[in-house]
Order: sequence, then C-alpha cells, then structure tokens
Amino acid sequence: MIKVKENYSEAITNEQVGLKLKIEIDKELQSSDVIEVDFDGVLTMTTNCAKQIFGEMYEKMGAEQFYRRIIMIAANEDIQLSITQGIANRNRAKIT
Repeated sequence: MIKVKENYSEAITNEQVGLKLKIEIDKELQSSDVIEVDFDGVLTMTTNCAKQIFGEMYEKMGAEQFYRRIIMIAANEDIQLSITQGIANRNRAKIT
C-alpha cells in the first residue's frame, strides 16, 4: 500500500512530488497485479498532478484495467474530481 500523506505530503501540488508518486505507483504495478493508493489525510491534489500521475496509466491500461488494478483508498471528493479531470485533460490534450 502506498501511503500518500506519510510518504509525500497532504497536498500533492507540484511536479516533483507528482513525479515521485507516479514512479512509485509504476514500480508497484510492475510487481503486483493490484495496488492500493491510500489518500488518508491528503487534503488536495491539483488536476495537473493528477494528470501527470494517473493520465498515462489510464491511457495505457484502459478504464477497466486501471480501476481494477489501482484501488484508491480514502480519496476525498476533491481528490476524486482532480483525478477524473486529470485523466480527461490528458485524453483531451491528445485529441487536439
């Protein structure tokens, strides 16, 4: 389980933190079929960070596999919305 607040911050708002989290998630996905990302205590995540962390993964895996393999725990509504918008923004950017 990846504990975001303990290992990173209660606010995922800059590229450096986002990149470190993305690398850890990618690494865990290589060795495990299903991983848990625990957002307990995380207050916010920018849409750009969500796009950086999850956009490419979603694109490569597709929706079904993404949501089956990556379990988001304790993600508040703001974080869920940021992830959804980040994924949508990545897909939108590829179209234009």
